[in-house]
Amino acid sequence: MMLEVVLTKDNSPTIYNREMNAFYHSVFGAIQESEYVFIKNGLEYVKDKFDTIHILEIGFGSGMNCFLTYQKCVEDGLDKKINYIGIEKFPLDVQLVEKLSEFQPFCRDVETFMLIHAVDITVDLHKNFFVRKMWMDIQDALKEIENNSIHLIYYDAFAPSSQPEMWKKEIFEILFEKIVNGAVLVTFCAKGQFKRDLKEIGFEVQSLKGALGKREMTRAIKV
Repeated sequence: MMLEVVLTKDNSPTIYNREMNAFYHSVFGAIQESEYVFIKNGLEYVKDKFDTIHILEIGFGSGMNCFLTYQKCVEDGLDKKINYIGIEKFPLDVQLVEKLSEFQPFCRDVETFMLIHAVDITVDLHKNFFVRKMWMDIQDALKEIENNSIHLIYYDAFAPSSQPEMWKKEIFEILFEKIVNGAVLVTFCAKGQFKRDLKEIGFEVQSLKGALGKREMTRAIKV
């Protein structure tokens, strides 16, 4: 089996892809990485800038970022309407999703977690949380997204060493056109060439302290 569920150091699950020799999340803690990189340095950063927040996730994967964002919105009372788009070329099969649902944080609300992974569906998970999944290649998916429509990007593809095609400059040039002024892109990646590309495109680039086990992460802002 090419994909297997592995527990990380905070007892939350990630997935190991044998073919690519890569993990979907940090083995130092999947929840803590997602909460730190995407929630704290992404969602918390933009939440007071926009009344409705349109989030685009590149690399939907296990659904960790979407699920934690949903919990932040609904359970923690983040009084915001969120429209969430997730792009994933290789969605997980139902058996793997069911296995993930046995662990934190997904076991807190298995019904919602399974809905998040439903194939080819757009769904209102809550009056303030709408999810659309795009199970396709990033280039095709981005053609369906309007320019100047996104407030926050969670860029969570595999690392450049495992998936270099997902870190080409031209992808971020397209993403720059999709986001509004003041919008933010956050990612665990802090490679020098990646940050230079972002600056050349027009982003303001911030190098932040990384999640546990990593020295840095990146936040890029369209100013």
